[in-house]
Amino acid sequence: MLQKSKAAYIQVLATSNPTTANNLSNELTVLYKKPVQAIESKGLYRVTMGPFNSTSERFLMLQRLKRSGYESAFGKEMFQP
Repeated sequence: MLQKSKAAYIQVLATSNPTTANNLSNELTVLYKKPVQAIESKGLYRVTMGPFNSTSERFLMLQRLKRSGYESAFGKEMFQP
């Protein structure tokens, strides 16, 4: 059985509006040149950025996002597919 590994991500936003989530996902991908996904679970769309190569890389991006107005963004560990 294959083991899934955890990776460093940032959750930028959670919303129940799929249009808001998808628009933000596209905008952040263009602005920061990082993969961004809008992942739906139980009617809530979580906009996540990553994976990052290291927690220090994630920390630097998290600081950039917070300075850009995404104060509620936070780091998290997620399983990779």
